[in-house]
Amino acid sequence: MAPNDIKSPAVSPARNAATLRREGDRLRDAGRFAEAAEVYERYLGLVPKDATIWVQCGNCLKDAGSYAMSRRCYEEALKLVPSDADTHLQLGHLHKLTGRTEMARASYVKANALDPALPGPAVELAALGVKPAPTKSPLAAPGAETRTALILDLTDLILFLKENAHLTGIQRVQVGIAFNLRTNQIDFDRIGSSRDLVLFAYCDKDRHEVLAMDPRQLTRLIDDILTKSLKRSEIDNRLNMLLGTAPIIKPRPGDFYVILGAYWLGAPYFQTLRLVKDSGCRIGVFIHDLIPLTHPQFVAEVTRHAMVEQLADILTLSDFVLTNSEYVAREVGQVLRVEMQTEKPVFVVPLSHELPEPRKSEATAPTFSLPKEYVLCVGTIEGRKNHLLLLNVWSSLYQKLGGAIPPLVIVGKWGWRVDEFRRELEARRYVDGRIIILDSVSDQILRNLYDNCLFTVFASFAEGWGLPVGESLASGKPCITSKATSLPEVGGDFCRYFEPYDPTAATAAIERAITDRKDLRRWTDRIRESFTVRRWSDVADLFFGRIVQALEVLAEAPMGAEPARITAGQVHVISLNALAGAAWSDRALKFVLRSGWWQLEAWGSWASRPLATLSFTATGARPGATVRVWLHLRLPPNLSNEVLTISDDSGHETLVRVQGAEPRWFPVDSEVEASGRVMIKIRRQGPSPTPIGNRTLHFGLSAIAYHLKGDVDTRLDLLEAIVTLPKNLS
Repeated sequence: MAPNDIKSPAVSPARNAATLRREGDRLRDAGRFAEAAEVYERYLGLVPKDATIWVQCGNCLKDAGSYAMSRRCYEEALKLVPSDADTHLQLGHLHKLTGRTEMARASYVKANALDPALPGPAVELAALGVKPAPTKSPLAAPGAETRTALILDLTDLILFLKENAHLTGIQRVQVGIAFNLRTNQIDFDRIGSSRDLVLFAYCDKDRHEVLAMDPRQLTRLIDDILTKSLKRSEIDNRLNMLLGTAPIIKPRPGDFYVILGAYWLGAPYFQTLRLVKDSGCRIGVFIHDLIPLTHPQFVAEVTRHAMVEQLADILTLSDFVLTNSEYVAREVGQVLRVEMQTEKPVFVVPLSHELPEPRKSEATAPTFSLPKEYVLCVGTIEGRKNHLLLLNVWSSLYQKLGGAIPPLVIVGKWGWRVDEFRRELEARRYVDGRIIILDSVSDQILRNLYDNCLFTVFASFAEGWGLPVGESLASGKPCITSKATSLPEVGGDFCRYFEPYDPTAATAAIERAITDRKDLRRWTDRIRESFTVRRWSDVADLFFGRIVQALEVLAEAPMGAEPARITAGQVHVISLNALAGAAWSDRALKFVLRSGWWQLEAWGSWASRPLATLSFTATGARPGATVRVWLHLRLPPNLSNEVLTISDDSGHETLVRVQGAEPRWFPVDSEVEASGRVMIKIRRQGPSPTPIGNRTLHFGLSAIAYHLKGDVDTRLDLLEAIVTLPKNLS
């Protein structure tokens, strides 16, 4: 089968490609391999250079018994990416399956030479009696064959754009850093065959896959969002195209994976990040603020819960942390010491003072008219930003100054906890029209608003950085701002400050700027003459410098995610309900779920694939010892009687029959590996079940326990603990 042999349906190629790929993935995950291969073939007719899907198609055909067609798929993938180790490994498996031992050996040798960190080739070669040749260190020197890639996770940016048509706060930061880090374009068709320095990534946290987004597509989309108003449908179509054609990234030892955005948005990261870290990749996270933790009164409960729940996971898995201010760095350090009982490198990357610059510029005039003089306030309209104080200030000054008070123009989308502000605005008739609300304007128009205002105001109760303060100064305009949290770091002595709870001080500062125009001009002139603007290119340089520092600091630190530690003789319940009240350092228990699981639920977790794996460190057990592991398993509602094969890599294998949705305990034996880890594989053999909603559920796990084989006392303790537990742990 060659690319030209596959005919494309007569529909929009980009949209159809994305749909076909998703459908192929769904059928593959459901174990319907022949059907998945047919769908992948149609997809490849539209996107013939997607080496990753050639491999997936080959895997499905192999599982379906179509060996000749499977081999042709692998060969097509190798034509596109001849140096992909995993493709050679899969081809080796096919040769082994069809009895071509020497050809399998050659494929395994090639795979091991290309990527020594890939465990499969070494295992297969050892079984064939072949010792792999020594290889270079994965942390190669500059100019060596292996290069370190910086994988920038922009998942939050994409999730945000699925709901919004304009960039705000954290999303601006991601664009400012990421786009300035890319000094040249990726040869996108060769992804995987070369070690590109900077990759833009999207994490599909349900499938535990990291996708490499085409930087050219993403750049064009962001440029259009910054310079013009795009329709919702156009943004959605372009996002679907961007993700639908994105190949999977396979991180390698020495790579850096940095989450740039709000890590708590969307599904939890922990299972995907664990797989990334197991590849030998260093993980960093850019923490913009800890406001949901430190100032919970200013965020919605759902936001607070998501952020706090995932912060422990992120800090557990990360090797280092980046923050946007010294203030946030101190907060993160305290959380690490007090909550996590650990220390990790924390690096500060102060943000820019300027708006992100689009790569193309289109002069955009406002479609509305403004008075000649106005004061500007930029930021999401929510309780934390303290707009109610500004409303009170303008009401007070209007009573005192009358028509001499310039309007206050507030720019920002409506957010959370704004009911009181809305009611007061309407009751006071927007202070007789002296307060103007502009919801969502392009960055070009925003730049115009900064350039033409008298000065800006920013009354926030809490910030991680405070972009509007820096943007005001970069535009040469004075800013009167609260002195809360990090804001003095942004404005230095170029701003005038007040306490966010002190309307009297805020009124005095704003009145002075309005009435004393000579003082305002002197202040403005001083900013324009003396303020040094930190640009996004400067931030990107500093960001990259911090990555280099992290590489040096972490050079001797062990790679890979440490499995969760569990204690013999105790029942460990793995569910959101059980872990919600646990100490932060104990929430790593969820890392027992290694691969093939849906996100953790109140009762436990469902397996998302026929094969799911568990791993943990058996405290006190020596390598080579046999342990008896107890698994609390159940079936989904649409299954009633299934046989599961439970095994490890040492040859232990147990068949268990699970009946009904009521969970039961099942004992299996496993051998402790040399690292002290216990690895367990659970495989369901039956046909793929009917999906429930948009998920296929194979079996569920809600608790795990173990004792050393032959340790009678611990066994009795464990059995007593099991007996006293409720049958249903939800």
